[in-house]
Order: sequence, then C-alpha cells, then structure tokens
Amino acid sequence: MKNWFVTSLILFSYCILRAQIEIPLQIDDGGYISLNVNFSDTEQARFLLDTGGGVNVVSQSLFNKLGSLREAGIHTGTRHNGEQITGMLYFLPSLSLGSFTKRNVIVGKYADLGNYDGILSMSYFEDIPFSIDFVNKTLQIETKQSIEKISLHAQAIPIEVKKVAKYEIDLFVKICINDSVQARAEFDTGAGFNMLMLHPSYLKKLNINIPDEKTDYGYYLYSTTIPKLNYCSLSKPYETNHFVGFKDGLIYEGLIGSGMFRKDKITIDIPGHELLVWNK
Repeated sequence: MKNWFVTSLILFSYCILRAQIEIPLQIDDGGYISLNVNFSDTEQARFLLDTGGGVNVVSQSLFNKLGSLREAGIHTGTRHNGEQITGMLYFLPSLSLGSFTKRNVIVGKYADLGNYDGILSMSYFEDIPFSIDFVNKTLQIETKQSIEKISLHAQAIPIEVKKVAKYEIDLFVKICINDSVQARAEFDTGAGFNMLMLHPSYLKKLNINIPDEKTDYGYYLYSTTIPKLNYCSLSKPYETNHFVGFKDGLIYEGLIGSGMFRKDKITIDIPGHELLVWNK
C-alpha cells in the first residue's frame, strides 16, 4: 500500500509539474514562431515551430556539432508542391523544451535553414498536447487534466492527423470559403499568418476567372482576395478579404497559416484529434 501511494504521488506530481512547463516563444510580424531547444546542459539552438514540417530537422552546421548519431533509416518526404526530399533520419539522444525532455527524438538534416538551427515538427508532439499563446508568446505543455479544463471553454476544430511512413506527421483541417465552398487544408504554422493556398481546381469552384491580360503572379498561377474565410466547425473567428494564391502542383486541396488565431490561444491535441481555440 505504501509503495502504491508513493508511486501515485510521484505520477501526480509529474503531471502537475508538466502542466506548468511554459516556454517563451518568439513570434515575428509575419507569424513565424521560433523557440529555444536544448540538447544538453550547454548546447542550445533556435528552432522554427512548424506544424507543416512533417519531421524534425536540424541544419547541417548543427548536425556537425552533435557528433555521431545513430541512424534511424531512409525517409522520403514530399513538400506541398510535390517536391520530394530523401535523406537519412537519425536518433537524437534528447531534445528538451525548458524542463520537458524527450529521448531518442527522430531528426533529419538539411543544408541551410536560414535564420534557424532546425525545425520542430508535429512528430515531436505526437503524444503531447501543447498550447500556443499568440498574445503572450508562450508555449505550454499540457496534460490530460489540463486539456479537460481547456475543453470546457474552448471551441473545437477537428483535425485529421496524417502519418506518413513511420515518423512524418501532418495536420489537416476543413476550411470554408465564402460560406459555400469547403477545402481540406494542411494547417501550417511554418507558412506564417497570412498564408492561404488553394489548388487551381478551386478557381472554378469559387467562380473566379483569370483575367486575360498577362500578369506575373510570381509563385502562383493566380492570386486575389476572397470575401470570407473561416474554419468550417466555427462561426468565429473569421476573416474577410483574405489573400489566396492558387498554386499549380499543390498536392493538397489547400494550405493555411495560423493568422486567424493571432489574438487567441490554441491547443493542438494530436492524441485527441482536436485543435482547441480559446482566449481565457
């Protein structure tokens, strides 16, 4: 009985402690989210928090600092435009956010990640619900108990969790355009606040005609604004006159950034297949 009590107390204390773990975020004007991660007591790096990243990635320069890592196998990932990237995955002994640590974290490597040392993807959070507070710029690790409390006053968006091979995870949501057209869109914080990308087939669905005059739309076949955009399961928040780019070769129906939540808190609960929106 005594051993049972001590074990229960330890587990309870661990859950409470974990719920209190809060990590500062940096969110720039474009909506790109980054945070500090730790590999040891002395090694720290800056990672992009990217719900569309698929797998965790470290830059080549950081990889060189980490020493010899055990191989986890070859993986082929596919970007939203159909581009395939094949490379070796590795076991990172540990990766910590504040005082929260995961062991044997799978990472790939990429030559150049710009201003970041790596990408923290949803594979890290596969079994860990977490919250992003866009106003106070923090990330919080959640527990089953804290999720239950949040759910009492949150709006829920169902998320489709797509697992590719053994380690890649992507999230999809249903978005509604002009209160009439639905699209299954990848939810991608790595695309910033204002991103909305649709497959060109949605030009016809939205009764949009490309003008005859020749205009260079850069990355897109055509871009414009749409009168109204919201998540299909929510009436609010919604946005009006939202940018949309129609992308040739897009392998999804759509891709959306996190801008609609810039004044809220969101909880991404992959085990529960929900994205919770709240501001209390």
